[in-house]
Amino acid sequence: MPGWRSLELQPLPVSLAVFCLMILISGSFDGLSETFWWLGQVGINPLEFPGRSAVQGLNSAGLIGANIAVIAVYAGSLWVGIWAAKRWSGLTGVRFAEVFSTFAIAILPIALGYHFAHYFVSFLVQVQVLAATLADPFARGWSLFGLGDVRVTTGFLNSTETVRPILLTNVATVVISHILSVVMAHSLAGRFAQNRRSVILLQVGLSVLMIAYTVFGLWLLSTPRGA
Repeated sequence: MPGWRSLELQPLPVSLAVFCLMILISGSFDGLSETFWWLGQVGINPLEFPGRSAVQGLNSAGLIGANIAVIAVYAGSLWVGIWAAKRWSGLTGVRFAEVFSTFAIAILPIALGYHFAHYFVSFLVQVQVLAATLADPFARGWSLFGLGDVRVTTGFLNSTETVRPILLTNVATVVISHILSVVMAHSLAGRFAQNRRSVILLQVGLSVLMIAYTVFGLWLLSTPRGA
C-alpha cells in the first residue's frame, strides 16, 4: 500500500519518532479545543464564544500538556507490552528505546485519517470558495471555465440527509486508519518477537491505546462544537 516502504526506515531517530506522535496529538487537540467539553473546562460559554484571542493562552498550554501526556501514555503502553512479552513469552534482547522509535511510524495512518476527518467539512466549503474564485478571480461578474455563478453555501450541514454521509465518511476514515495502524504495528512487532505469543503480547498495551484513541476520535467527530 502507499507508504508501506516506511516500514523499511525503522527504527527512526527519537526526535522523528516524537514528531510522528506530535502530528497526531496536535491535530487531535485542535479538534478538542473547539468542543463544548473543552470550552467548559476553561470557563468559556460555547454559545457566547469571545473569540480566539481569549483562549489562545489556554489552548497553547493545553496543546503542550496534551503532547506530553499522550506521548507518556504511548511510552507506557509500549513498556507494558515489553514487560508482558518478557514475562509470559520469554522475549529477550529488546530495548525500550528501540521499540519506541520503531512503532512510532505506525501512528501516521491514524494522523492522516484524523486530519482528513477533522478538515473534511472545511474542505467541502473551501472547495466552493476556490471554484467561485476561479470563475470570477477579479470580482468582475465573469463566468470562466463554464463554472457559472458559483455561490458558497453551508446549507448541506442543515439536513440530516446530507450530514449523515459526511459523518459516515469520517467514521469510516477514522476506523480504517486505525486498522491500517494496527496492521503496521503487527508487522513491526515481528522484528522483535521470537514466537507468535511474543508478537501478541508485545502489542497488548499499544492495542488498548489504539482502541481508546479510536473511541476518542469517534467521540470528537460527533460532539458539539462551539468555536
